[in-house]
Amino acid sequence: MTSFLLRCFLAAAGLSAAAAAQVTFSVVIDAPEAPESLSGRLVIGLIDDHVETLKTNSPLEAPIWDVPQPMFGADLRGLERGKPSELPKAVDSLNARSPDDLDGPYRIAARLITGRATSSWKDDEGNFFGEPETVVFTKGKPTSVTLHLSKVTHAKAWPAAEAEALGVELIEVRSKLLSDFHKRDVMLRAGVVKPKVIDPANKYAAIYEVPGFGGRHFDALRAARTRQAATGPAADLAARTFWIVLDPESPNGHTLFADSANNGPCGQALTQELIPAIEAKYPMLVNKPVGRLLRGHSSGGWSTLWLLLTYPDVFGATWSTSPDPVDFRRFELADIYGQRSFYSVSESDPSFDNPMKQSKFAPVVVADKGVVRVEFGGRPREIGLGSFRRDGKCVMTVEQEAKGEDVLGPDNTSGQQWDSWMAVWAPRNDRGHPAALFNPATGRIDDKIAQAMKGYDIGQKLRNSPATLGPIFRTRVHLAVGSADSFYLNEAVQLLKNDLNREYPARSPLTETGYIEFVQGADHGTIFQSELIGKFPQQMTEYLDLSGALQK
Repeated sequence: MTSFLLRCFLAAAGLSAAAAAQVTFSVVIDAPEAPESLSGRLVIGLIDDHVETLKTNSPLEAPIWDVPQPMFGADLRGLERGKPSELPKAVDSLNARSPDDLDGPYRIAARLITGRATSSWKDDEGNFFGEPETVVFTKGKPTSVTLHLSKVTHAKAWPAAEAEALGVELIEVRSKLLSDFHKRDVMLRAGVVKPKVIDPANKYAAIYEVPGFGGRHFDALRAARTRQAATGPAADLAARTFWIVLDPESPNGHTLFADSANNGPCGQALTQELIPAIEAKYPMLVNKPVGRLLRGHSSGGWSTLWLLLTYPDVFGATWSTSPDPVDFRRFELADIYGQRSFYSVSESDPSFDNPMKQSKFAPVVVADKGVVRVEFGGRPREIGLGSFRRDGKCVMTVEQEAKGEDVLGPDNTSGQQWDSWMAVWAPRNDRGHPAALFNPATGRIDDKIAQAMKGYDIGQKLRNSPATLGPIFRTRVHLAVGSADSFYLNEAVQLLKNDLNREYPARSPLTETGYIEFVQGADHGTIFQSELIGKFPQQMTEYLDLSGALQK
């Protein structure tokens, strides 16, 4: 009788029993370190238990790209420690339209981001998370899940004992420039790898490394181990130089060490505050750009190129590899000045139906120039540009990546790759966050923001000032990228090289030792195995020897 009355009620309300069924999530912060009340961004990750290739992955790693998995996010306010709080029905989602689409066994775990200091929630202080558990969902039937967050993260600490054993020292300086900008204390950090033997009567050159996205000054320990095992030219360079690994992290992710509307005067802070503090402590060449070299890969590759071009009187030369987009006419694969959307070049087609809105993904294949298509509804549909490829096959689109970041932190606050680019290159919006180059829901590019970003377009700067920047490229820039770069970054580098050859042709192979080279077949990682990168230590040594910056 009860079931009959329920069906009558649902029918009267215009609902079906299946439509009324829903998945509800509740969260309990029961870590003893938690304050009585707290707020933050809750991220729920799930992994389909049937996917064999993800058996060793944790749902705490969400978003997961290789085999797309469901993910949900919501801003929560005023959570009380130990008291269950039900999530709102409307949550942000990736790879599922809503929790009600879940069906089958999933491993599930959640994390609460209470505040971002870096791009990694695991390295920040005071974020809460729980152990993964398995939940079986049955589509059309109510399921209630309570997520217990019983563990807390702590800020990553400097490994003092290990660093001392490797001859690495931590430099930490309060930046007045950045502290004034953000109205809070901001510290500048670097890991300094010293030469094995220091002669106090000598002055040494320094190589400043900017790590790629997610890298930090902790990478100085890796650099120290590499230098200890070095042979040949690399050992000679290690004995005669300091190697300094900078910390590029911020709440918005990688700062690229560029002055920006969102991150503040990061380049000025490096050159006016941190480097002088380092040079005051160690026997280094002071006020001699030739004694300060740069090395960086990926986001660090863009950073080091930008630093040299912006501060040619501070730095001598750079060895940059696989840089983030150096020409915004190839922002990975998109031309942000002449293209309507990152997601589809068929956006004007009224019959276009984006299959990314579906809860389950169809197999992805690759078309020319990274445009991705999937089989949906019995026919292929174009869904936009690829963002990451492996072994020649696209495994992630811009749409997947951007929507994943939007679940992690809406309004460009995730601190991940695309949001970090907006924080550096775009202005600030009226909510105090980085302005969006494109709409994360539709992929539509905002022309005004694209034009506002032109000041950070290195290719544009070269075209505007070839007489000034051309000689720097020809004599002091050593730039390499794989022809099959995983993020299609070779596309922008090719445009940059074309412009350099047109605007400032090479004049003398004897004195113009800079270059822009492509390592055939190499991707974002395998380029490190190339003969060209293997020659970097010798090239650095020759540069320093010719300039008189190396101590014998």
